[in-house]
Amino acid sequence: MMILNLMFSWLDASADLGPWALAQSAQDAQQFGMDFFELLRRGGVFMIPIGIMSLIVVTFLFERWIGLRASKLMPKRTVSLIRRVLKAPDFDKQELQQASAEGNSALDRILQAATNATGHSMGELQTAVAESIQREVDRAYANVRWLNLGAGIAPLLGLLGTVWGLIRAFHDTTKLVAGQNRADFLAVGIYEALVTTLAGLMVAIPAAVASHYLEGRISRIFRDIQELMSKLIPRMSDEASARRAS
Repeated sequence: MMILNLMFSWLDASADLGPWALAQSAQDAQQFGMDFFELLRRGGVFMIPIGIMSLIVVTFLFERWIGLRASKLMPKRTVSLIRRVLKAPDFDKQELQQASAEGNSALDRILQAATNATGHSMGELQTAVAESIQREVDRAYANVRWLNLGAGIAPLLGLLGTVWGLIRAFHDTTKLVAGQNRADFLAVGIYEALVTTLAGLMVAIPAAVASHYLEGRISRIFRDIQELMSKLIPRMSDEASARRAS
């Protein structure tokens, strides 16, 4: 109750100040932004590799965001074709081969590997499909690993910059002459040294979140592909057995 009263009192005081309070808040925010970028500039030479790592993270984040869309890995036209073939009384291998040859998605390439292995035993067909799925999973994960690298390296670079900054700060205090305020000088050196740790965490946290999200998307899409192919493989195997029997 006391906290609510304090909040309402603060709101009333802010309302009484009117436009002056809003202008002052905007000025404070602008001043904070200027100080923030000035602080990043003071981070020193270790801000350069952290900045490069941030560019790498942003680049591969957008690349994987586009490349891991469901329409790129598992297009609806191919899914619809497979489901139509599963419901049809007669298995049409030629239609599947033609569709997979025309497409360029992960599902198309897996389907092409399956149709090429049609006529072999059930075990060989399953092995061909499993190997094709694994290749596509590795291809999808390739650039996500750069996000994992950014999430792991960026805070280490920030910590390295902070340790180096602290060493310099304490070393510089030993060079001060008598009468200079060592505490103030050391405080400035310490807060500037901590900038690299802040920058490293600002790069690492979004990279880790994005990596986790994209890995979940890859697992979900390829789980759907595996379920779809698990329904198609017995149909292909039955068709091959029927041809061998005839």
